[in-house]
Amino acid sequence: MAGNGVAGYQGDGLPAILASLGELTSVALDRSENLFIADPDNRRIRRVDAVTGIITTVAGNGQFGYSGDGGPATVATLGRPGGLAVDSQGNFFFSDVTPDDPNPNLSNNRIRRVEAKTGTITTVAGTSARGYSGDGGPATQATLDSPWGLALDSGNNLFVADMNNHRVRRVDAASGIIATVAGDGSTTFGGDGGPATGASLSNPNGVTADIQGNVFLADRENQRVRRVDGSTGIITTVAGNGQAGFSGDGQTATNASLNLLTGTRTSTPTGLAIDAIGNLFIADTFNHRIRRVDAGTGFITTVAGNGQQGFGGDGGPATSASLNFPAGLAVDSAGNLFIADSNNFRIRRVDASSGVITTVAGSGQQTGNLGDGGPATSANIYSLGAAVDTSGNLFIADAGNNRIRRVDAFTGIITTVAGKAHTFGDCSGPYNGPATDACLSIPMGVSLDAGGNLFIAETYIFDCRVLRVDASTGIITDFAGNGDCGFNGDGGPATSARVAPNAVVWSPDGSGNVFITDPGSNRIRVVKPGAP
Repeated sequence: MAGNGVAGYQGDGLPAILASLGELTSVALDRSENLFIADPDNRRIRRVDAVTGIITTVAGNGQFGYSGDGGPATVATLGRPGGLAVDSQGNFFFSDVTPDDPNPNLSNNRIRRVEAKTGTITTVAGTSARGYSGDGGPATQATLDSPWGLALDSGNNLFVADMNNHRVRRVDAASGIIATVAGDGSTTFGGDGGPATGASLSNPNGVTADIQGNVFLADRENQRVRRVDGSTGIITTVAGNGQAGFSGDGQTATNASLNLLTGTRTSTPTGLAIDAIGNLFIADTFNHRIRRVDAGTGFITTVAGNGQQGFGGDGGPATSASLNFPAGLAVDSAGNLFIADSNNFRIRRVDASSGVITTVAGSGQQTGNLGDGGPATSANIYSLGAAVDTSGNLFIADAGNNRIRRVDAFTGIITTVAGKAHTFGDCSGPYNGPATDACLSIPMGVSLDAGGNLFIAETYIFDCRVLRVDASTGIITDFAGNGDCGFNGDGGPATSARVAPNAVVWSPDGSGNVFITDPGSNRIRVVKPGAP
């Protein structure tokens, strides 16, 4: 669902599967199922819109450093963002750290927060100095040492896997006070059945929490996943027998061997996620598998990955697919599993019903306006919508190339009828001229009326409209929307309204009404002929 398989940074404003990403570490979903991606190689956090599939940068300007607190997150400098978590208001948190660098000046050792409403970035924990101090005081005055995995409970309290301190720490949502909730700082294994604050952890990394407030953490060097009871504070092991390896499928998870850490890739996080019924998903990174602990039985099984490092298997059973150091995990409300397949530079999805794996960001294929004037079967397109006129000609919303393309019903030849090559932000509406000179922005839906006039729904962060191309003249004009994405204007001129359309349809009932899906406002809207 994100990433084209090519390492790099590009694609903002495009469908996420066309974007280039770096080596991925973590993913998280908000309540609207927008996907957040930690892209540490590019020193950015990126977001895939749940409705449009468009990817944008929401934190980081690509430069290494520590700056920007109190301002827009997109102009801030970051270290290497690692863990991610999103609270109930849509604010997201990330660990800003370079965990493997011996130079303390190259590690921000902080947890940062981006407010959903304003996009403002702030620091919520850490001072940049490496160490262990500050419990009982403000988290912003505490020292951390390579904090990584993050999780939030139902009260929006933040849990931090303070990796090199071998502890899990908690930042209170109301007071901002930091405390240790698991680990005594020693690098051994111990403490099961007792208070988590007295337990020994070794290189804890991934962390997640369920709706009951129980906290799960990856105790990596101990090759275990452990659970801190939300009511009692007691720690227990829920997966892993302490031996690095792969074994135990179909058995109690505590008898299984995991491979969460090797000496060669110590910065790779261990993704953990919980679904709605409490099943635990574990990124068994160095086994190149994803494993699941059943909430009812406690048995462990493999749900993705065949153990072979590589890329393959899309469209088939996830257990037959090849993964390449899977890292961050997220589960949506339907139970579909998203995997940051880090060295494949893709985000992959395992369908909850079928168990089929697909790439949902990153195709690895070259895009471009290829094939005009030739057979449509040889053209390179990325279509999000299509329509057919009364003569059988096919019109395609080619979102990847920002064009509307037409396939002749008789010859099969493809041509462009609207849109041209451009850089996002260089040009936009309002529109009134030849359609082939227009700068379209992610056309997602198309429709035709009885006269062959073409309607186009385009939604981009800076340009949301419905456009009309006259069948006789080829002139494109604004039909609905003023360019601003959002919702307002009911009862007024359609071209003065704010919309965020992803589909459009002309009604064939003779009314001349045009219906627009406006998913951002959870509405279907109509433009009536002759309306004010």
